Amino acid sequence: MAEGDIDTVIDSFVFRATGAWEPVIINIDGDIYAIVYRDVDTDGWIATIDISAAGDIGAARIDHFEFEPADCINPSIIHISGDIYAIAYNGPGNDGFIITISIDSAGNIGAAVIDSLEYCTSNVVRP
Repeated sequence: MAEGDIDTVIDSFVFRATGAWEPVIINIDGDIYAIVYRDVDTDGWIATIDISAAGDIGAARIDHFEFEPADCINPSIIHISGDIYAIAYNGPGNDGFIITISIDSAGNIGAAVIDSLEYCTSNVVRP
């Protein structure tokens, strides 16, 4: 086997059975990861899961939250500070949106968007 070749799949998990497009994953803390994505209706979602250092994936999602109920394309996520994360995406009208949410070190997502901003009112390409 050459360097860079993939050997075998260690584990797999379906975190969204009805479709998840444009997923982006980020480490939250230790074995906890968050995935932002859009669903079949183009709504924006975030889910948290557990992935061990050995590659084993937990048997269930830890938490999930719909952060955009209308249009969400090209979501991306970054860590801001502590439990605060920002998600940027193309929203309704293909405008640029950014929201902030909280995710604790156990993978629990806050029950609401902390703040939001429509930062561009014209066609945004991959925020």
